[in-house]
Parts: sequence; structure tokens; C-alpha cells
Amino acid sequence: MSMNVPKLRFKEFVNEWKFSPIGDILRIKSGFGFKASEYCDSGAKLLQIENVGYGKINWNKNNCLPFDYLDEYPELHLKENDIVIALNRPVTNDQLKISKLTQNDEPSILYQRVGKLSFIGEFAQPDYIYQVFINYVKNFVLKQAIGSDQPFISITALYKYKIPLPSLPEQTKIANFLTAIDEKITQLTQKHDLLKQYKKGVMQQIFSQKLRFKDDDGGEFPGWEVKRLNELSLLITKGTTPSSVGHSYINKGINFIKIEALDLNGNFLKKKFAFIDSNAHEKLKRSQLESDDILFSIAGALGRVAIVKDEFLPANTNQALAIIRLNQTKNINIKYVYFALISDGVQKLIESISVQLAQANLSLKDISNLVIQVPHIQEQTKIANFLTAIDDKITHTQVQLEAVKQYKKGLLQQMFV
Repeated sequence: MSMNVPKLRFKEFVNEWKFSPIGDILRIKSGFGFKASEYCDSGAKLLQIENVGYGKINWNKNNCLPFDYLDEYPELHLKENDIVIALNRPVTNDQLKISKLTQNDEPSILYQRVGKLSFIGEFAQPDYIYQVFINYVKNFVLKQAIGSDQPFISITALYKYKIPLPSLPEQTKIANFLTAIDEKITQLTQKHDLLKQYKKGVMQQIFSQKLRFKDDDGGEFPGWEVKRLNELSLLITKGTTPSSVGHSYINKGINFIKIEALDLNGNFLKKKFAFIDSNAHEKLKRSQLESDDILFSIAGALGRVAIVKDEFLPANTNQALAIIRLNQTKNINIKYVYFALISDGVQKLIESISVQLAQANLSLKDISNLVIQVPHIQEQTKIANFLTAIDDKITHTQVQLEAVKQYKKGLLQQMFV
């Protein structure tokens, strides 16, 4: 069966593409359900469904089997460049869970609910098929999963599903091009992860006072003081819902910030803002936000922190977020307090309070009594500027990464129509 040429194509190729059933190109071998009693402390890594990520294997959690199993189960022995796919819940976050093994993933053994792609003959270039799966098979899975709470890949149905199969030289050209983009994504992802790890390590050094800053003359700053958050604040309060004053959310109006509009990195997600009208905002005086207010999540996902900027005002918030309005006469740097609140010491304290309460909830009293280490204002500023510069690099790398991902997504849509 022929198809028209794709919208985007390398100019040296002119022949029409063909559709071929996946079953004519490859077979999918699923793993075996080894028992927990067979696991060992060190050995061949057992590649389970939770290890299959978006384009790479994640070994955050893994079990091992004795190395002897590599010979005992040769058909399950995974090697570099093998392609594996999650067979249960294969699509999450609108992405197919398919990965290609690297040398670092060896030696490993295939577990149940994970499938290995084994190619038949020489009709297909594996890296090309890998890219086609990311686009075409994802769409197949989503169509098959309609009405299912536990979507899975029906291998029998998948074998009948047809995918575009140009000539081998064109497959290779496409695969090499898209693989180069994947390598760029990998590099940016690694850079992003390393910057986050660096920031985490530096913050631990700073807030344990193992790393201290000097004044402009190279001298030592005074020792740090210990203050409760309420000693540094003019106001610590929280909001309520519009329904409490007889109002509802509307489609457009004054920003109403809920906890889901705060991410883990101190950013506001504008797409997740709710809205209220001016009358509701006026009635909810207690939770009307001002520039430089610090929002701190006290229900559900505890400890998310963000600083309100002018661009979001006027704005209001609800009871899941504490509003911390610092006293500017107390020689306090707002950005420093933000970093102090997301430091390991404060976050672990919040976690311990939450565990004691047996629920993900903090009171305003808990927030007011949080202990903050306060250096000299000039050292606060140096710390805040230093950590902000790292944040800027993290954000810049994240923006680059998202741009490359969107670029690839656009290419896939035009290459595989």
C-alpha cells in the first residue's frame, strides 16, 4: 500500500513511501515474571516496567538477578542498542515509554510487562523504527486504550498496525537526523540535571555555613542569627475560597492562585491560574496579594515556595497557601528568605511536622515558628545573587531543552503524516 510523500523530506529521495504491518518487520518478546526470592544484592539488573522511561532507562529503583541467569535465559539477555517498550500503561504524559539501551544499561534481564523489539530480516533500520514507534505507536496505543483504566499494548493488534516504511537509505537518513536531535536533548537534560545537583550541593554548603561569603573588602561577615519567621514578617496569613463570600470562579478576571499553579522550582504556572471578579477580590481582603509576598504551600504538596511579582497583580489566593509578607525594615532580603525556605533544613523540618500530624497539612502557627538562619544583610544579598544566577542557568537550559523537544515534535509530525 502506497502513500503520498511526507510534508518534510530529504530532497534526494523521491519514491513514494509504503505502509507495512509491524508484524512483517519485527517481533516483540516479553519478559519473565521472576520471583522476589530469586533476587540478589548484586548481579544482572532486572529491567522492569518502571525502569522504561521516555527514551532512556531509569535505574532509580532496580532489582538484580544472579549473573548465571544471563546464560540460563539467553532470550531475555538485554544488550546495548536493544529497544524495549512498556506493555502496560505504555503512554504517560502523552509520551510513549520506549527506550534504547546504552552500554551503561548492561548487563540486564527482561522482566514481564516489558517487550523487546526483535527485527525480522533487513527491511527496517532499528533506529528508524524506534522513531516511528515514538509517534505512530503512541497514537495506536491511545486509540486502543479508549475506555480503559489500565491501557496495555495488544501485541496481536499491534502486529496488524501499519507504519510507513521508506527505502532503507531514507530510513537511515531520517534515523541519523533524529538521533542527532535526541543526542542534543540528552546533553541538555544532563546539563540541566547537573546544574540542579550543583545547586543542591551548594545550598547544603551555604546553609550549613561551611561555605561563607566575604565582604567587599575580603573581610568576614558577622555570625548568623537565628530568627523565627514571624519575627521577620509583617503578616502571615492564608486565603479562602470565593464560595465563602458567595462567589464562583470565572473564565477571565483577577488572578486567583491555587497550589497547582506553583511548581517545584519557585515558578508560577500561568496556565493553571483560576480567576475571580473584582467584587470577590474586594471581599477577600485578607488574601489580597502584594508584590514580593512569599507564597508557601501548607496543604497537600507541602513546602512549595514562590515570590509574587508585579506582573501577576492584582491577585488572590486560597487556604492551601500561606502568605508571608516580610518586614522590609528588618534588614531582610526577600530572595534570601525564599532560598532559606526551600533549603534542606527547613524542608526536612516541614516533613517532620507533617509526619507528626499524620496528614499533609501545616498551620499558620507552624509557619510562624519556622526557624530561619539570618546572616548580615550584605551576606544575604550575596547568597541570594549567587543562587539566583544558578537558577537563571537552570531556567535557560530548561528553555533550550523544551525548544529542542518542540522542534523534534514538529519534525515528527511533518515526517510521519
